[in-house]
Amino acid sequence: MSNRINQQELKSLREAFNLYDTDHEGAIDVNKFENIVKSLGMIGIDDQRIRELIKENDSNHDGKIDFEEFVNIMNRLVSQSPLASPHETRTNEHYSKRMSRHELDELKMCFDKFDKNGDGQISEEELREVMKGLGEHLTEKEIKDMMNDADTNKDGHIDFEEFKQLMPSS
Repeated sequence: MSNRINQQELKSLREAFNLYDTDHEGAIDVNKFENIVKSLGMIGIDDQRIRELIKENDSNHDGKIDFEEFVNIMNRLVSQSPLASPHETRTNEHYSKRMSRHELDELKMCFDKFDKNGDGQISEEELREVMKGLGEHLTEKEIKDMMNDADTNKDGHIDFEEFKQLMPSS
């Protein structure tokens, strides 16, 4: 795993991974992972690049992305910048500052994709719709568990601040 990710970011990535690992097998199917990355709407990341990253990082070639592979891919996706040369050395501080600025934009775009009605909150129904759109046919219990994990203030909705807690931050 990359040493560019701090403990808080690793914890947040674990929470995000667990959110998508709905069958709790410790891995995400590559097709589902590809849909997840597409749903994030990351600028400059096309289908071919997603498949390349999966191929490069699915180290055991099992067609699934385990947590370590997930961290490696997400780290590369977030850290890619047209201004950064491949040999550029980044300190943790520089990486975290740049990541948080870039990530905030990406997270907002992702949140907006979940927030179908634009009210600034993700409802249980919106979560169900998005997961179904990602090819996930979850049980009511699984949807409720996901909501319960993410809805830290227990108001029945996931707001942007709660959503941010699921993702890496500086």
